[in-house]
Amino acid sequence: MSETDQAQHQTQPGKNDAAPGKILIVEDDADTNALIETVLDMAGFKCVQTYSAEEALQYLEQEVPDAIITDIMLPGMSGNSLCEHLKMRRRTNLIPVIILTALRTQKDKFYGLRVGANDYLTKPFKADDLTRCIRRNIERRNKMKEEGINRSIQIDLQSDLKLLDSVNELLTVVLQDTEVDELEAQKVKYAVLEMGHNAIEWGNRNDASLVVSINCHMTKDRLVFRIQDQGSGFAPGNLEHAATPDSDPAAHLSLREKLGLREGGFGILLSRKYMDEVEYNEKGNCVTLVKHMVPRNPPEA
Repeated sequence: MSETDQAQHQTQPGKNDAAPGKILIVEDDADTNALIETVLDMAGFKCVQTYSAEEALQYLEQEVPDAIITDIMLPGMSGNSLCEHLKMRRRTNLIPVIILTALRTQKDKFYGLRVGANDYLTKPFKADDLTRCIRRNIERRNKMKEEGINRSIQIDLQSDLKLLDSVNELLTVVLQDTEVDELEAQKVKYAVLEMGHNAIEWGNRNDASLVVSINCHMTKDRLVFRIQDQGSGFAPGNLEHAATPDSDPAAHLSLREKLGLREGGFGILLSRKYMDEVEYNEKGNCVTLVKHMVPRNPPEA
């Protein structure tokens, strides 16, 4: 942050600017950690400073903050791993996680959002950008709490980054409003992500003028996702698969991402592995994914 930015924030914020809340900072560089704390303190937030993901997890065992700011490059567990850990758990999934890092490539941002980050900011940062980001995400979280979750959700999107943001929010909905097991919820997320990517890349051929629609409908007994693109369709039985039918598709995820591969058929195989029903329409441009609900604590026989 520049000296000009800091000077502009020496004035006391007005009453309407203050946004009370407790923010957990996870930053191993002491000077940067102190700078973030100072900026947020002047904006009306209370801060808890930690210097590693492990220290943050110890704090989270006792307290649930209003938001978390984390660097990616930390000693021990990375900020990405911390974010993924928190977003996989019902107790911490709803906490907004903002990544604040020096890593600024599109690939870095894509991965940060894929593991569940609610926002991604880069260093050096502007104080206004950081405080607005925190307020925006806390307000979004509060709105979800106050208004509840609709049982039917319709999303229209055109890009992979919008898909990541939307599916991350769907995961929050699933964890907050259903009884699905946490691990199963994460598998649902990956299945919907893969099929959404397929619809953007293979269905719409990355044409930004075309839209992919995702409809999520939840009942007591099942989750139903319907993903439709505006492409010409295809024959699902005629694909050169990226993984063999008798293997675990998830085992190929990290290698495939490193190589930049998105071969046809992978998303279908993964969805058939993780979902209970996978069915295409006759044209091949709309797929329905169904997950049957299993209570978190089934009654004893």
